[in-house]
Amino acid sequence: MPGQPCFSVFLANYMATAALHDLQLAVRTRREDLVCHILKRNEKLNINSSFLKTTVLSLAVLQKSVNIVELLLNNGADPNKLSQDPLGRIEPPIFTACRLNQLEIASMLLERGADPNATNYYHHSPLWAAVMERNIDLCEMLIAYGANLNQGDKSGQCALNLAIKYCSGREKIAKLLIAHGANVDFVDGKDRSSLAYAIYCCNATIVDALLKVGVTVSYEVRKQCCTDKVKYNPSQLLVTDHLMTPKTLQDISIIEVRRSLMKFSQGTSIWPKIEQLSLPQTLRTALKIHY
Repeated sequence: MPGQPCFSVFLANYMATAALHDLQLAVRTRREDLVCHILKRNEKLNINSSFLKTTVLSLAVLQKSVNIVELLLNNGADPNKLSQDPLGRIEPPIFTACRLNQLEIASMLLERGADPNATNYYHHSPLWAAVMERNIDLCEMLIAYGANLNQGDKSGQCALNLAIKYCSGREKIAKLLIAHGANVDFVDGKDRSSLAYAIYCCNATIVDALLKVGVTVSYEVRKQCCTDKVKYNPSQLLVTDHLMTPKTLQDISIIEVRRSLMKFSQGTSIWPKIEQLSLPQTLRTALKIHY
């Protein structure tokens, strides 16, 4: 019969769209039973479709529905599929989970193969989001799964510079990133380094942590630390003392070994590389620089 194949295709597409709509509604209302029912009745349904802009997995993450996220992943949901939320933000599920401080969901996504370095439209990484949310547990988990410590956004800002620049509640995270081998000489789009930000914020603790791993003290920073205002800024005093005090052989060795390992780690944590070294445990612990 003429037109029958076209009608069949239209009907199939209509039914699939209706099923997707029902599935999204079930996810929005956190009805795990309905989600399970719809998936069973529509075994061939493409749950990774972004026809309705937001994928059902990203919607479940937005709703913070742990059980539904797990159910969707068990039924073939793609943990790396980009999606658009109601505010128009285009981001992968792992970024959404980190942005919303959802540690359990983030862990579930990473276990199922989510890319720890997948970025949103602004090139913000999940680690960037975890730093913004001051969630050190999320940061540790992302690092364990191979997050790039030096990944920059569109403005050239990396996670370490972000943690130092906005240090309130993020000091421990900054130390964590430094200890794992983040590039302390990373310069952002404003041509400012982590040391420059730490001095500007008068954060002597972070300045000390940076100096211990051999941060480069640029000419601009040296000049800044020689001003009359230095006595009012303890962080500047630390820099001047550092420049005037010779390093011990142990300090030099730790700095150089860590630098060598950073070349091979390609932006990820150097701790796994440290554990592979044929050194006593005490020396491996010293190389990790626990603050």
